[in-house]
Amino acid sequence: MSKYIKGIRRFKMIMLEHAIDRNILKKYNNFFSDVNDVKTNLKQLKILIFDFLEEIKKLNIFDIVVTEKSDNLYRYRCNYSSCVQFMISDILKFLDDNNNDKFDKIVFPEGDNIIKDNLFVKIEIETNNFNRIHINEIPIIIKGIGVGKKVYKSMIEKLNYVSSIGEDRTIDAELILDSILYDIDIYSFVCDEKIISFSKKYSYDNIISTVIKYFEYELNNNYKVIIDSNFRKKYNIEYDFLNDFVKK
Repeated sequence: MSKYIKGIRRFKMIMLEHAIDRNILKKYNNFFSDVNDVKTNLKQLKILIFDFLEEIKKLNIFDIVVTEKSDNLYRYRCNYSSCVQFMISDILKFLDDNNNDKFDKIVFPEGDNIIKDNLFVKIEIETNNFNRIHINEIPIIIKGIGVGKKVYKSMIEKLNYVSSIGEDRTIDAELILDSILYDIDIYSFVCDEKIISFSKKYSYDNIISTVIKYFEYELNNNYKVIIDSNFRKKYNIEYDFLNDFVKK
């Protein structure tokens, strides 16, 4: 084989290697470009989430609106301020614009798109059962910043009181109620696993009459109903007098 032919083949091999190198480099460039885009978008998403959570933390109570009524059951929706609602819209728009499942999982790790609507927490109240309260599962993204407690307090302020029984409480609800028990803005009365909590704006007579009705069985059977310590101080209550009101 002539040196000329060998030279041509060698030249072709070099050109082919260069072509492969360029293709590989192009793929790497595309990859790094995509990574940079993801980093930029991730930073933007984290800022949106941080601002959203910080704004919720500033709220003392939420706007509660009725969404459905029946004879014995009212359903409510927990609304936020217009500012927070705009922030939620921005987050959802970001997710729609980027169409990235990994971004979706950051905001909604539950993995269910329906949960997006549940950022506006929903509440059920049994109106014929001392305003017994049930709250739907709070999304992970807004857990740990006091949303559950603020929902309870918002409902107490709206309805004057709510109640809860241990058998239907989740662990989250247990933690919320434990916090409610030590809240100086609420009067709570407890017996066994039953709790009823009142707004301070509710009158003394209304609170006492409701407590007696709510714990009627317990009082008639000599159970001890724990009276809120702040309620005691407010009305100078020195002994457990509730059993005195119950007919044996």
